[in-house]
Amino acid sequence: MKITRILLFVLTLGAALAGFALSAQAVQPIPDQLVATTPIIAAGDFSTCVVDAEGAIYCWGANEFGQTDVPANLGAATQVSVNARHACALLADGSVRCWGDNSFGQLDVPLSLGAATLVRTGASETCAIAGGALRCWGDNLAGQIDVPADLGAATDVAVGTLYVCAVANNAVRCWGDNTLGKADAPADLGTASQVAAGNAHTCAVAGGAVRCWGDNSAGQTDVPAGLGAATQVSIGNNHSCALLADGNVRCWGDNQYGQRDVPIDLATASQITAGDDHTCVVTADGFRCWGDNSAGQRSLTRKPGPVQTVATGAAYTCVVAVDGVLTCWGANTYGQTDAPTDLGSVSQVSAGVQHTCAVDDSGLVRCWGDDQYGQSTVPADLGAASVVGAGSAHSCAIVAGGAVRCWGDDFAQQTTVPAGLVATSLDAGGAHTCAITDAGLLRCWGSNAEGQIAVPGSLGTVTHASAGDQHTCAVRSTGAVRCWGDDFFGQTEVPADLGVVSQVAAGNLHTCALLADGSVRCWGDNADGQLDAPADLGVASQLSAGGAHTCALLADNTVRCWGANRAGQTRVPTYDPEPARTPTLYLPMIVR
Repeated sequence: MKITRILLFVLTLGAALAGFALSAQAVQPIPDQLVATTPIIAAGDFSTCVVDAEGAIYCWGANEFGQTDVPANLGAATQVSVNARHACALLADGSVRCWGDNSFGQLDVPLSLGAATLVRTGASETCAIAGGALRCWGDNLAGQIDVPADLGAATDVAVGTLYVCAVANNAVRCWGDNTLGKADAPADLGTASQVAAGNAHTCAVAGGAVRCWGDNSAGQTDVPAGLGAATQVSIGNNHSCALLADGNVRCWGDNQYGQRDVPIDLATASQITAGDDHTCVVTADGFRCWGDNSAGQRSLTRKPGPVQTVATGAAYTCVVAVDGVLTCWGANTYGQTDAPTDLGSVSQVSAGVQHTCAVDDSGLVRCWGDDQYGQSTVPADLGAASVVGAGSAHSCAIVAGGAVRCWGDDFAQQTTVPAGLVATSLDAGGAHTCAITDAGLLRCWGSNAEGQIAVPGSLGTVTHASAGDQHTCAVRSTGAVRCWGDDFFGQTEVPADLGVVSQVAAGNLHTCALLADGSVRCWGDNADGQLDAPADLGVASQLSAGGAHTCALLADNTVRCWGANRAGQTRVPTYDPEPARTPTLYLPMIVR
């Protein structure tokens, strides 16, 4: 792993979120198997969920509060709603289940709710309609869960920022916070069928017409003239979108992330949903999303096939399947999980802090993601490579004759390769690089702020080495592990009883070793459980240590990960469509 401490903001929500896009498969997005006859998709702030024909829910994107960690024992669902901190599902029996943050009791479904027909999530509150009665629970800072006693039978509900709106008796009623008049439904609105509540503006469909009110700082309430008859409206943070009766989609308001740029080749849509800064629709071909993809919220990643190698970055993970297909998931701040669609079959991959590099079967090196220091700009004359390493802000590769070439940030001379070096393997760390020579010796160069390039004179020949953020570890030819450099969290303190090791993985502030018997031992920082290998892990064949998570490739060619999961980096994709089936997927018309 290769992480520079100053960049660890990627491990916080702001980064992991300012992290995740059409989560890479070096292939296509998913729509081919998600053929739908009913609405299927729900967009949250930085996440998205769908329900398939069997009632299984798949969620992806931001996971700071576990909002995309769908419970394993959930049961068949017919609806799902996801927001900034939590998600809820309406199950086939009418019950409601919620998961994620529960700081305000937003997961605590009232026992007396009854069989529900609709559920909606807000930032810290939840509302559901059961038997026409609207019930809300969770945060009540602005009185937003205090449903008016005279509301009447509700047919739709929308939960915005500290306020709630409902359609009852064909009229829109809103209560709670009224900043910028977002809760002031127009008196002349007319017969309403649907309402959408956002951060500081509200929209509704009444008599086929879309009306919006509240904050208009980005033009989000300026409904386009001549819009035409609409069947649904959905709103994000500062943009609004409408699904028209003819199946076309129109959006207006903020466009910082392209969230209102409806693809020109978009097929006829049947549902629309808007997240904070991304938009998704359901078409006959499946679903399509556009706009912000910083948390990978635009695309559901397929389950990888049998895996041959795994690589962990700061807050994301990549695997290469035995057929050469690359799949990445997790933080996507700079598109680091967006593998080029023309990548082809991959033989090796390396995940850095916010950029990724891979070697294809022909030896061609491709890099993508953050390129602030040119770390993703592969030299045109590089030639065929056998190994590539992605560090914090630099990259290196082994080319013909064992020569090493590096590019990107060189502030600590981490790309200044020692003269005459002939390497068989290498790894790029935070601001240093290490390579094993053809004589089996370890050479390191770059930053030595914590002694990370000071290879012990008594190390001898090595079989494996790993460069972390500011520490380095190696496996000696005897199978013993030696580590040096930063030891603030004990990441270089190799357990005395470790035993014979075949591989070592240095992360940001932790280290893990793969023992000769296939078991895993870890030490160092454990703030996110990155040391806690599952008790039922089984026999491992490869390890990779990331920013605050760890992944192991198992003997059965599957991958298990543990530790930090704020960007979904430890959640190995499970979506596995059956080519022969054409599922119907169910979901509410999402409003925000």
